[in-house]
Amino acid sequence: MPATLQPVIVTPSLPLLLAFYKALLGAVEISRMPEDGPAFYVGLQIGNAELGVVADGDADVTAPQRILLNVNVADLGVGDVEGLLEQHNRNHFLDLAIIAVFDIAGPLVAYSLLRSAGQGAVTALVLSGAFPALGVIVSLIRHRRADTIGVLVLAGIAVGTVLGLLSGDPRLVLVEGSVPTAVFGLLCLASLWARRPLIYRFAIEFIGADTPKGREFESLWQYHGFRHAFRLYTVVWGIAYLAEAAARIIIVETTSTGTALTVSKVMPYVVGAAIIAWMIAHGRHARREGERLAAEAEAEARAEARAEAQAEAQAAGHAPEPAAREVCAAPSFR
Repeated sequence: MPATLQPVIVTPSLPLLLAFYKALLGAVEISRMPEDGPAFYVGLQIGNAELGVVADGDADVTAPQRILLNVNVADLGVGDVEGLLEQHNRNHFLDLAIIAVFDIAGPLVAYSLLRSAGQGAVTALVLSGAFPALGVIVSLIRHRRADTIGVLVLAGIAVGTVLGLLSGDPRLVLVEGSVPTAVFGLLCLASLWARRPLIYRFAIEFIGADTPKGREFESLWQYHGFRHAFRLYTVVWGIAYLAEAAARIIIVETTSTGTALTVSKVMPYVVGAAIIAWMIAHGRHARREGERLAAEAEAEARAEARAEAQAEAQAAGHAPEPAAREVCAAPSFR
């Protein structure tokens, strides 16, 4: 299929402009991005022509407007969708396998074997800590970049190892897991005063800022509800991680070394899974609320456009034609 061109209009009021084209020109919506929640892009079909409308809260309606051109190409040679999905699933499975082996199973099995071989608690903990460090290095090699969490984990392992070897106290080695957890919680709360909260930055990094989906995600920052949601997420992550760090310290001080090690390896994923589940539920509720508000705004804008069109039609219908006025005004000589 040959490439096609589509004109694209940028507007600060997407619902109003959509109502205008639908009410007056009979436009039909044929595409929407994203499909759920407030739209960033809407594709319209007017007769045999297509038109794109993009929402931009910073667009200046008083400045000379520009019409963008969207080029649709049938195939870019990047492979079929099923192949891309299969590759994505393989990468996701590999990430989960790295977590299971290096962060959970590896340290627990290594500690148990070393203790059974007669090693002391401190030595066993320090040697078992090599697995999480190796997992961070493997992820660094796979993704070819260092992430904040990985750096904090390595720093915590290093601090716990040094303190444990110097003091000979296994509890200090176990407490190392609370160091990156507490630091991450504090960073989350401190980022609330920054231009973008930390969880939003992590989301952009995970999606990919230079990808189409990443640019679409970043454009949603113009909406108040979107900004409020990610600030709320950041608060929840910060408070939850500080509470987890405190709970792990209490567990280390009140239970055996083996129990504390097991809890310290499993707890982060339980807490993270609980927060993510809450975020998904909250996001679905917010999306439904956004759809309701968007539908109300679109209906209101459509009603206003229809009322204006009817008022203009009535005004035009009551105005006398120029020829009629001339006939009425012409005098009779008979």
